Amino acid sequence: MTFLFVSASAFAQSVKISGTIVDEAGLPVIGVAVLQQGTTNGAATDFDGKYSLSVPKEATIVVSCIGYQNQTFVIGDRITYDLILKEDTQLLEETLVIGYGVQNYRK
Repeated sequence: MTFLFVSASAFAQSVKISGTIVDEAGLPVIGVAVLQQGTTNGAATDFDGKYSLSVPKEATIVVSCIGYQNQTFVIGDRITYDLILKEDTQLLEETLVIGYGVQNYRK
């Protein structure tokens, strides 16, 4: 008698998704994190705002970037997901930049 043990993940269908992420002006956003929720599986957008990522079908994807509102979507039948990120004005209003400098003078 032979037993066959196969994990449930072996039956999960994996799909490769891709797309372009732009801002409200239509300009590509570089370095946007595109992550499968609850895992370390992810990618970042390139210079043209493009990304690609292999994920299980029906996975939840979280898209985040500093200065923009996070977006979440669930993988369906499509393989291309183009997104427009909206600025997070509340975050931008609370940003404070402080600079420190040291100068040495000689006589």
